[in-house]
Amino acid sequence: MRDLDGPMIIGVLLLCGIGLIMVHSTTGGSGSDTSDLVVSQLIRIAFGLVALLFLSRPSLRFWQVIAYPAYSVTLIILALVLAVGETRGGAIRWITLGPLLLQPSELAKVTTPLVLAVFLSGRSRESTWRILGLSALIVGLPLFFILFQPDLGTAMVLAPVAIVMLWWAEVPLLTLFSLMTPLLSMICAFSLVSWSGLMIVVVVVLRRAGAGFSRFATVIVSCIATGLLTPYVWELLEEYQKKRILTFLNPGLDPRGSGWNVIQSKIAVGSGKIFGKGLMHGTQKGLAFLPEQHTDFIFSVIGEEFGWVGTHLVLGLFFLILWRGIAISGICRSPFARVLVLGYTVIIAVEVVVNVGMTIGLLPVTGLPLPFVSYGGSHIIAALAMIGIVQSLKRNWKETS
Repeated sequence: MRDLDGPMIIGVLLLCGIGLIMVHSTTGGSGSDTSDLVVSQLIRIAFGLVALLFLSRPSLRFWQVIAYPAYSVTLIILALVLAVGETRGGAIRWITLGPLLLQPSELAKVTTPLVLAVFLSGRSRESTWRILGLSALIVGLPLFFILFQPDLGTAMVLAPVAIVMLWWAEVPLLTLFSLMTPLLSMICAFSLVSWSGLMIVVVVVLRRAGAGFSRFATVIVSCIATGLLTPYVWELLEEYQKKRILTFLNPGLDPRGSGWNVIQSKIAVGSGKIFGKGLMHGTQKGLAFLPEQHTDFIFSVIGEEFGWVGTHLVLGLFFLILWRGIAISGICRSPFARVLVLGYTVIIAVEVVVNVGMTIGLLPVTGLPLPFVSYGGSHIIAALAMIGIVQSLKRNWKETS
């Protein structure tokens, strides 16, 4: 216990406690059995904390040895989900194991950075493009299965994590920028103005960075090509995914349909003002205007019932966890440990940014829960497992291999 990082653990425990309180509040007026949901959440948190303590004990070498087997098992389970998984809300994301309902994409958040860290820590002398190609394969395999579920939220997490881990592994920034721009071009191509602005930025950055003609031409042609593919990619999206994107661009487009969630969430957050309406006194929540109150939109209820003070307390606790993650990454002597700790830290950061962003209308609704706070099983256990592995690496920070 002495080897655990006190500030990080305190931040995690406080967020779990806040989550329990908010699950009680969000379900108290909905007619459901509140006590059952709270007890269920408490059991899951307890199980996750046991996993945290257990995972904090192994040596650094243990994680390096187990990385590829754990990653392989993850791929097998992800494939099984598509074959025998349980469908909910039009998505096949869950698999039933006896009394347990598991979401394997959460396991991918743990094992994919693990194996990527092992790979990157042992490839410093290889060519940059070989490293990028194999890294893309490592991340792309689980992404392939996850996108077919479909689960765009998890995909949004793994992609930026891979970019940051590659940067931390000293892949040149210009190379990473060159790889990211075609994807950004596809996203921005929904609007000619935004796409034109992106292309101007790309040209300026490449010229100022002194990119050679071959790189310059390759990036520009790739951006144009992916931009032209946008209409075809749009047709591949599910109807509800199209509605989420259109609603993000204009919530008033369908205020009683796909835009309802975002509109009601923004009303809830704004109505809390400075100190909020008080626990159990949220009207948006109490009158059932706000959907998914105890899962995706639990941050909205925090804003309504505890106001600016409550939301910033929660964000402050997340900042504490992220700060400690970066600090632990900085002291680790092993390249593997440094990259992995940073990867897990970025996962939590991205999930917080996406969840909070969608509740206040800055990002599309993706279904990503708020780490440690939202009701659920797989995502809480996965998040606590990542914290446990971080504690293990912190305990062995002096190891260099």
